[in-house]
Amino acid sequence: MIVGVIDLAIVDSQGRGIREPRIYFSRFQLSGKAQRITARLGDNGERIRIVNPNGIEVWTVSLAAADGPAARWQAGRHSFDYNDPSQLGHDADGDQYAGVLAIDTDSMGVAGIGATSVRALLWGDRIVYQSAVVESIDIIRAYPGADRYGGWELWNILFEQLIPPAQPVGDYRMDFVLTFM
Repeated sequence: MIVGVIDLAIVDSQGRGIREPRIYFSRFQLSGKAQRITARLGDNGERIRIVNPNGIEVWTVSLAAADGPAARWQAGRHSFDYNDPSQLGHDADGDQYAGVLAIDTDSMGVAGIGATSVRALLWGDRIVYQSAVVESIDIIRAYPGADRYGGWELWNILFEQLIPPAQPVGDYRMDFVLTFM
């Protein structure tokens, strides 16, 4: 049995916590068309580690922008959206910024730590952030019947960002918050 407090962390391949975890998207070029770029959490051995020593039976791990729905990818004075509901890269939500981010857990790897089972865990969706509609995305959920005490590791989570047309190339950054509820 695992004892202690609930722990949610990004760890390296050796299980050591990473202070400032990052994912790196594929490169894009200045273009008159919208472009789709991708990144994966877990490409370099990083994993999300969940430890539930308190017997919480039903829980969710979710990902949201740290600055909420007004957050944007920023590179100096250039920015673009992560939660515009348009799949075409246009400014459909009226905030003057285009772009949309999807999180896809369909090919995500999930493993129990030690004797912990993955029974009654649910993952495998592709969900798009949408301003005022979807502001937090569930990565994984535990339902009644899941192991109440234990730990799990998650990897290979796909991030797909639609870059709006004519977006200047840059080193864009945005902070996210991973939550256990």
